[in-house]
Amino acid sequence: NLYYVKEEGQKLAEGVLGDEIASKLTVASIRAHGRNLDLIKKEINKAVEQELKSERLRNELITNVSHDIKTPLTSIKSYVDFLQRDNISESERKEYLAIVAKHTDKLTVLAKNLIEVSQITSGNIEVKSEKTNLNIIIEQTINEFALKLEQSLIIPRVELPEKEIFILGDGEWLWRIFA
Repeated sequence: NLYYVKEEGQKLAEGVLGDEIASKLTVASIRAHGRNLDLIKKEINKAVEQELKSERLRNELITNVSHDIKTPLTSIKSYVDFLQRDNISESERKEYLAIVAKHTDKLTVLAKNLIEVSQITSGNIEVKSEKTNLNIIIEQTINEFALKLEQSLIIPRVELPEKEIFILGDGEWLWRIFA
């Protein structure tokens, strides 16, 4: 029994997870050590699965971000090419510059969001836990998008309670989540 536990412990140290250990042991006191090794294996398996999941999510993020960057860059390049031509009118030039500015703004927002995601996932961002008025955050969010909603012929209907609702949280980050 001890030799088996030693061998399985050595395999575990080498990264070979193998079969369940405790069920193959006959001495009760040694079986307890086998169960501990089995628990270690189980936690290692969980960590490996989590890492694989994180890697898949990271790859999906990179793919999505690459696409999100490529689209406005392609448009910017095309309109810069148009702007370099001598035979375009002043109105066309202004129109093309407006489009370039719009796509540049999209890229700026995307870059800012990527930096924030990176900071969040690395734990390098400060989130304050303070008394926050949820009613105000909801009102700010609605006001932020009022024009876009109106242009889309969407009229939001929000019924906030008369009594203000307070939560513990970071008001700035909560607003970003809602917005």
